[in-house]
Amino acid sequence: AVINTFDGVADYLIRYKRLPDNYI
Repeated sequence: AVINTFDGVADYLIRYKRLPDNYI
């Protein structure tokens, strides 16, 4: 997804939170 709009950022953050801490 392209991080361009606030909606896109929110979607990115939600997906990022779903990832395990070890993913970083």
